[in-house]
Amino acid sequence: MTDTSGENIEQTQSLSEGSKSADGENRKQVESKIFELKKCKRAKKTAATKVRHHVEKLCVLKNMANVEEIEKDIEVLWELLHVTMGILDEWSLMYITIGDQDGKKAISVEVDSFESEVNECICKAQTVITETMLAKASQSEQASQGVSVEVNSSPTQRASELNSSSISENNGQFQSRLKPLKLPVFDGNKTKFEDFWALFTSLVDGNSEAPNVKMARLRQSFTGVALQAIQGLGVSQPEYEEAKKNIEGEIWWTMKTVAGLYGPA
Repeated sequence: MTDTSGENIEQTQSLSEGSKSADGENRKQVESKIFELKKCKRAKKTAATKVRHHVEKLCVLKNMANVEEIEKDIEVLWELLHVTMGILDEWSLMYITIGDQDGKKAISVEVDSFESEVNECICKAQTVITETMLAKASQSEQASQGVSVEVNSSPTQRASELNSSSISENNGQFQSRLKPLKLPVFDGNKTKFEDFWALFTSLVDGNSEAPNVKMARLRQSFTGVALQAIQGLGVSQPEYEEAKKNIEGEIWWTMKTVAGLYGPA
């Protein structure tokens, strides 16, 4: 009878060494991939930081001429956020592959921090856009009502040009049009869209405000994907109508897709 115990031990040792060698090679590949992801992440975050600083400078000016530029920067930030989050997700997966829980936790913290910084910048920029457009609408409305908006003219000069009672009446009418409406901000909950849209249509779309004012209120009423659907559009009547169609299309398409996947609620 042949003794095979020695051969079995040698085979086991050989397999063990081969497994260790393979594990070591896999770890090297993972670490090499992590190194590449670090470089990509650093480049994207640096780009995002530059754009954020540019947006912040433009927001301080609150100039109507900068609105389009701010909107373009917002679109760039959304794209950089999307790409960077993808890089960080892949990086986290690499840590899971090699069993590095501390590394995975660090990536999770970085994800939360970066997402918060970019979202905060975008929200502030959108607020500035809305305020700037409303201020522009105010000047346009005053001009259309025959009210002087010259900053350097004195109260006496303005009084000599216009009857004070007429000024009061026109300003009162405009303030009633532009006073803040108690509209909720649509947060993406598709089940509440019908009620929200009916309210917006009644209070804003159906009133007599100028298209640029309605567009400003429309921007105020949305966040996230719905707001992205109207980025880049101007404030004319056709563009306002296009914005409404874009939002309705985005929301209803999403609702239909979810219903198709999961069935009725």
